[in-house]
Amino acid sequence: MAERYEADTDVIGMWLFLASEVLFFGALFFVYLVYQHLYPQAMAAGARRTDLAFGTINATLLLTSSLAMSVGIGWPDRLRQAFLAAGGLGAAFLAVKTLEYGQDFREGLFPGVHFAALTPEAGAERLFFIFYFTATAIHAAHMLIGLGLIAYALKGKGSPMVVALYWSFVDIVWICLYPLLYLVGRGAG
Repeated sequence: MAERYEADTDVIGMWLFLASEVLFFGALFFVYLVYQHLYPQAMAAGARRTDLAFGTINATLLLTSSLAMSVGIGWPDRLRQAFLAAGGLGAAFLAVKTLEYGQDFREGLFPGVHFAALTPEAGAERLFFIFYFTATAIHAAHMLIGLGLIAYALKGKGSPMVVALYWSFVDIVWICLYPLLYLVGRGAG
């Protein structure tokens, strides 16, 4: 009975933590949407410079990892294999993001001294890339934490449900980031 109470407390604690994370990411998305409203052409131009293939591969990897995580929760006898698959796909996500960051850096899209690929007139486009790198770096940090939680759960410690909740949250954040960073401005018109 005490173990059940402890597991329930862990899950409630994770829900409370995720609520604070929703507030954090909500503010980040709000800032993006304000700039999207104020400078729609420049923000769309910035989004068109992102690599859609990298973004789509990462969306696929992360959605598939969440499916694996769900399989592990739904079928406890498959938990270990499912968590290993989710962790492997999460690591692949980070590897792809690292390749993408390298490409962005070579193209001069990384904010800093060599932010030369953009003209001085493209201030809002620069804002897009500041948001892009801030949001994706924060998301990557959350992915690393998620991988740590998976490793911890694979040692038989902690609550698999807590890990699954956190991993699903990280997935949902990417589902929100993907269209904002990769799809805006690519439609017809």
